[in-house]
Amino acid sequence: MSKGGKEYQAKLTATLDYVKVLKEQGLNPNEFLTQEQRTILAEEEYREERRKQLGGKTAAAPKMNTLDRLEEGAKVDAFLS
Repeated sequence: MSKGGKEYQAKLTATLDYVKVLKEQGLNPNEFLTQEQRTILAEEEYREERRKQLGGKTAAAPKMNTLDRLEEGAKVDAFLS
């Protein structure tokens, strides 16, 4: 895994852990996530969907314009539900 890949994985893991802790405390993670964390979750949601479409193969990250639909305050449902 490249240095960038390791950094991304570390950020994803930290974000998912943060969401889990917030949920365990009965808080709405959507109220506490930064835009960077929302973007990380949106990228992972996209990758998961692509993996399903590709039959489990690795999927590349989306282009930034794919994430433009994610506005400040938007939910990333796959990880927050």
